[in-house]
Amino acid sequence: GVARDTPTRMPILRAVAKDKDYSGSRRAAKCGITPSSISRHMRVLRDSGLINEVRQDNRVMYELRRDAIEKMCEDLHEYL
Repeated sequence: GVARDTPTRMPILRAVAKDKDYSGSRRAAKCGITPSSISRHMRVLRDSGLINEVRQDNRVMYELRRDAIEKMCEDLHEYL
């Protein structure tokens, strides 16, 4: 489920924040998961609005949506 996968997705978000140029296999290796898992996690993060998918030539890269992360933090702060 979503909550169970949060510990995996946090390192992925950190990696995206630091460098949007990682390939899927390189990002998977850095985060300690399989390439198929990284694809699934990236899709969930993209669909949730936390990252953008950027296509350049024949590559797909991702960038952190800092505005969405900041909004999520503000909403969480208000909730708590």
